[in-house]
Amino acid sequence: FFFLMIRRPPRSTQSRSSAASDVYKRQIYGWPKLGSFDLSESKERIVKILNEEGPFDGFVSFSQGCFLSHELLTDYTKKLLDLKYNLRLAVFIGAYTFPHRVDLLDFPTMHMVGKLDPGFYQGLVLSTKYVRPVILIHDEGHKVPRLSQAEVRKVRKFFDRFIQEKKEFLNMPKNPRL
Repeated sequence: FFFLMIRRPPRSTQSRSSAASDVYKRQIYGWPKLGSFDLSESKERIVKILNEEGPFDGFVSFSQGCFLSHELLTDYTKKLLDLKYNLRLAVFIGAYTFPHRVDLLDFPTMHMVGKLDPGFYQGLVLSTKYVRPVILIHDEGHKVPRLSQAEVRKVRKFFDRFIQEKKEFLNMPKNPRL
């Protein structure tokens, strides 16, 4: 599995076909054997992109990308990342990795795990590394699932909390009086 990072190009007047061919010229980052090497360069690169293009509320990760996201969140909760803003949530889909660190993280996460996924148990093990994970077990395999209405409600309930917090923050008076 490859973790892709493609920057949005500046607006241009190029035709659709030439813009599509530019996708193949961009850098694609990947790692075939996670856990067998130092991830510090990858972490630094991602933190740099997060700082330059953010703020972002959090991560959505798939498959082996969940490994790197978990490593980043472990460093983030220990205040080891030089991030210029606060992250608020993470979503792990089809996590295909066993976390190597034993830290229990107090960070809001949702874990989507497929019953037919060969990494089913790995996804569940990752969820045990968080204090209050929201776990959604779906009927599909190793993919981003097509959700039932009940599952959509569960996902929405997870995100509604953050949406409400953001609305309340944005509606705060600029100069509150005590």
